[in-house]
Amino acid sequence: MNFCIIGMGLFGSYLARELSSRGHRVIAVDRNEEELEKVEGVVDDVLIADAASEKTLQDLGIQDFDWVLVTITEDLESSILIAMLAKEMGARRVLVKAASELHARILEKLGVDWIVFPEREMARRIAETLQRKGPFDFLELAPGYRIEEIKAPPGFSGKTLRELDLRRQYGISVLAIRRYVPRVEEDTGEVGVEEKVVVPGPDDAILEGDILVVLGSVEDLERLRAML
Repeated sequence: MNFCIIGMGLFGSYLARELSSRGHRVIAVDRNEEELEKVEGVVDDVLIADAASEKTLQDLGIQDFDWVLVTITEDLESSILIAMLAKEMGARRVLVKAASELHARILEKLGVDWIVFPEREMARRIAETLQRKGPFDFLELAPGYRIEEIKAPPGFSGKTLRELDLRRQYGISVLAIRRYVPRVEEDTGEVGVEEKVVVPGPDDAILEGDILVVLGSVEDLERLRAML
């Protein structure tokens, strides 16, 4: 199958690597040359361009791909415009990574074929794994990328995810938080229970002793672990 992936952030680059490893033809598009370096030599071709342009999509032959995957979330205007243009220009199927419920509703009205919240969906899978098996060391997603549990570094304590800005600082996403809460359960008499915060929001704070379930490249996770 032929895939055009627009946006080489964490999710887009992971998709590009995974689809390429499965033998599919992948074209990666991003307006940032540094982002494309993540997949250069892995995918079939890379294009430095602003995909929110009708001419760019025409030059790509957007209607010839089996799937157009729009993974941009930091610029919602571009995400919406690319999705709209791709549908208008006859793209066979369009998948878009949504950043919010409002974004998703707009995409639905544009007729986008598949709208995804990857962090939310992955967090659900992790929550199910935690519930069945308890703690894990890591889950390999693809060569060079994994989900891992780490103890929150001391410098994180008392700060919100918005303040820490881990995606920009370390290139990782926090999918869930495990924490020990000292309280007595009336039913069991148990002193202290573990709580899980699945898909934490930007205003959720990290507490001392928290275990973070994080997604990122092996290199970025090593940098974070070095703080411990």
